[in-house]
Amino acid sequence: MITVSSLCISIVLLIMNSEIMIYRGLSGIDTALFFFAAYSIVTKAVKNRDKLWILIGCTLLILPFIKTLYEYLTGNLLSTTSDNFLPLPGVHLAGIVICCIIIIINDSHALMNYTRRKWTEYRRFLKSLVKLFL
Repeated sequence: MITVSSLCISIVLLIMNSEIMIYRGLSGIDTALFFFAAYSIVTKAVKNRDKLWILIGCTLLILPFIKTLYEYLTGNLLSTTSDNFLPLPGVHLAGIVICCIIIIINDSHALMNYTRRKWTEYRRFLKSLVKLFL
């Protein structure tokens, strides 16, 4: 995830803010990793049916959007008060989008593997029924 997000965020930064010459590159990656961690908390809590952790995870999923919106609307950084840094909300949003794409790709592969296993089990069941009646 770190490699993909760093490459994509750099491309987004080049397109959206081409006047920036030096960029640390961590805030978008941090946002992507934070979002992924929050998503992982939610998915595990849903599997365990833990309502408290579902609520905590969903709250954590919303926080990057709030931070990005704050920086976009105010032009100020939420996490630091240095004059050397500019808010780049597009980079944070790119981190979230890239994370979502990775999650969708990962979950679709997991769903396809699950479906393939279930279909194989179903075919075995049908074959056993046919053998039983023939």
